[in-house]
Amino acid sequence: MAPKYSGEVMLLGRLFAVLSIISLSLIGCVSTPVKETAKNYPPATVSNAARAQSPENDLLASADEIKVAEAESIAKPGQKNLGSNIVALVNGEAVLEEEVLLTLSQGIGEGANDSAKRKAAINQLVEREIVIQDAYNRLSKNPQAKKFLDKLQEMAGKEFDRYVRLLKDRNKSLSDPEFKALLESQGISIDLLRRQSERNFIAMQYMQTRILPNLDRIGHKQIRDYYESHPEEFQIQDSVEWKDIFISYRNSKSQEDAMETARKVVERAKKGEDFAKLSKEYCHGDGAFRNAEGIGRKKGEIKPVQVEKYLFELKDGEVGPLVELPTGVHVIMLVKRENAGIKVFDEKVQKQVRDRLRNEAGQYEMKRMLSDMKRQAVIEYIHD
Repeated sequence: MAPKYSGEVMLLGRLFAVLSIISLSLIGCVSTPVKETAKNYPPATVSNAARAQSPENDLLASADEIKVAEAESIAKPGQKNLGSNIVALVNGEAVLEEEVLLTLSQGIGEGANDSAKRKAAINQLVEREIVIQDAYNRLSKNPQAKKFLDKLQEMAGKEFDRYVRLLKDRNKSLSDPEFKALLESQGISIDLLRRQSERNFIAMQYMQTRILPNLDRIGHKQIRDYYESHPEEFQIQDSVEWKDIFISYRNSKSQEDAMETARKVVERAKKGEDFAKLSKEYCHGDGAFRNAEGIGRKKGEIKPVQVEKYLFELKDGEVGPLVELPTGVHVIMLVKRENAGIKVFDEKVQKQVRDRLRNEAGQYEMKRMLSDMKRQAVIEYIHD
């Protein structure tokens, strides 16, 4: 029976999700054809320990090796040795049920039915395997590139250790034996978690290095063209940033006393005194706790509604007329008005457009390259 994942392990999955290949949808990926060496293996049962037995420096563990490891592996005292089936082969390299379950624990396919979630998890692992194989094929042959691969593996291990420490801290500083016992109680090995997160990390970092140079080609002309051809995305609504001090009749000696206090506040504000400090000294409402910040910015959102018409008539920095209500009087000041129109093509807008274009280009490259790799790889789905 497949192991069930508790709340603690679900948390672990979500912590490691930041290393997930899903992150690559923001940057895309690129690769070259992988060698077609698939073998037609029948469904096989593989232990947790067997899947994780390959050395840390070996990114690939073949289906043959897994089968041999299974035959030789012996469960340690007190350790569960739950089996797991091969669900897919990518050029002869196995993707296991255990990995699918762990990927599902990361919350992939939120809102979809169980079948759709499972297919998404398997597809994610297959794509990761293609990328890992490409990284290994490209980087292991050249001495300089091999150094980069070794560095990636070292960084991946450190990232895993860091997230494990974070999880332990969030669970009342679990000791290593306690943490291992927690995982084993769910039928999960620490080796499987390490393998999963390290391979995710390596795949993500590798693809970043391949596609980022292409994204850097997006220049000022492309950014300007997008800005000018999509004016609807840069519309600004008429809005105001304003300050408000409310002086209550009930908290004053009389209505006239409240009005006199309000006039003093206006006078001091016009002389340049800090409006937030005046609010702490005189305000009877909750504005004193918001640094006198007024409620609402756009027409129809401003509270109280009686002050709205005055705010849109003031100049930036100007103190408005006293606004009398049945319960008290408001002292208002316009900090800044943003008139309706189109955002200025400034550095902030340019960065917004550049990020959008990079994201779109990354997603396009990811889909194109993965599609190409899949066409040239031999992928066999065994159980799905």
